[in-house]
Amino acid sequence: MPMPMRYAHAGQDFDAFLADAREALGLVTSHQTYTAVQAVLWSFRRRLGVRDAIRFANLLPPVVSAIYLQGFDSALRRHVDGRELDALLATFPAGSKAWWSGLGPRA
Repeated sequence: MPMPMRYAHAGQDFDAFLADAREALGLVTSHQTYTAVQAVLWSFRRRLGVRDAIRFANLLPPVVSAIYLQGFDSALRRHVDGRELDALLATFPAGSKAWWSGLGPRA
């Protein structure tokens, strides 16, 4: 299966998104724009339940979705039964429990 176009052009699409956001927000730099976009995404995410947050993430372009979901593991733990999650993770491949305990790789 070939790489989906949304991933093949993710960097270019994100650059275009950031340029549009910079213009719409009246900002000067990409760094300012990234921080503003991140703040908006994370603020919105905090107002959603886990299921709706994931549904929303699935609609976003890949890089924007990655920014939106960054740090979501700790939010997930606050909204699920910890014992049930641990029991489920115990049936997954090695390292899964550590990942969702906040010990996994960071973006």
